[in-house]
Amino acid sequence: MDLHIFYPPLQSIKFLFSHQEYRERVFSGISKYHGTPVGAERKPRRRPSGGSQSARLDSTRRTNDTEKGDTRSPVQQLRRRSKTPSYKDPLARSKLEMIKNIRAERTATETKKNEAVERARLACLYWT
Repeated sequence: MDLHIFYPPLQSIKFLFSHQEYRERVFSGISKYHGTPVGAERKPRRRPSGGSQSARLDSTRRTNDTEKGDTRSPVQQLRRRSKTPSYKDPLARSKLEMIKNIRAERTATETKKNEAVERARLACLYWT
């Protein structure tokens, strides 16, 4: 199977992007798809909350927050979600019942297995 049908060679893509008109069409299509205008400033990406941030940045952030009168920690500021869930599963009760039944069945079969093993051990001890 010839993959050039589905994936054009890299040289042809470079050639197409060298034309300003084609590039503008591609970028406008992407901006329409994502809903952002071409050349618009984007929000900076959030950094991971791991230990990669320096302590100096955290201390300056805290002083700026306390100067504004905001004494809450950054973690508390992020927790502004509403208490009610955005979606309530109408089948949640029946699903919970199914899970409970499955667990009960599993424990019942497990006890049956254990009892059978005990009987087999006792029978082996009795006959030897």
